[in-house]
This record gives sequence, structure tokens and C-alpha cells, in this order.
Amino acid sequence: LDDQITAAIGGGGSSFETVSKTLSAVGALLAYNGAGDLASITYANGVVKTLNYTGDKLTSIVLSGSIPPGIDTTKTLTYTSDDLTDITYS
Repeated sequence: LDDQITAAIGGGGSSFETVSKTLSAVGALLAYNGAGDLASITYANGVVKTLNYTGDKLTSIVLSGSIPPGIDTTKTLTYTSDDLTDITYS
């Protein structure tokens, strides 16, 4: 497990955003869907970030793999027409 994630969690910042911000792009593998959109990032420390779309809108980001327990793993983005109106974590 990435030492930065462990330090962030120990510091009381156990959140989706804290984990997401501590991921290093060094050695990360990018995968794209058929539409050419970024579909997932697999980080060297075993964390996978999956990006889900509805049409051309990013609707959720899911963290999986080597994640500390107790972390919300899904960030859901809600739109009204073309405007981003809400972000929730679960």
C-alpha cells in the first residue's frame, strides 16, 4: 500500500478525494473505451480507477483494488441537462 495513502488515512482524511489525490501516475496503465474516452487507470500500487459514462457525460468514478477499508469507493456525478448539479460519494 502506498505510504502516502496510509499517511493520509492516518491523518483523518479518509475520503475518496484523499485517496485519489495521493495516487502516483508513475507506472500507471491507461485504458480507453470504444468511443476513445479514458475508461480506467491502473496504478502501480494496485489501485484501479474506473471511469463510467452515460453518452458523453462522465457519470461515476470507482476506486477498486488496494484501497484502505472504510473509504467511499464511488464518486457519482449527476447532471441536469448539460450542467453538473450534484456529486455524491458512496
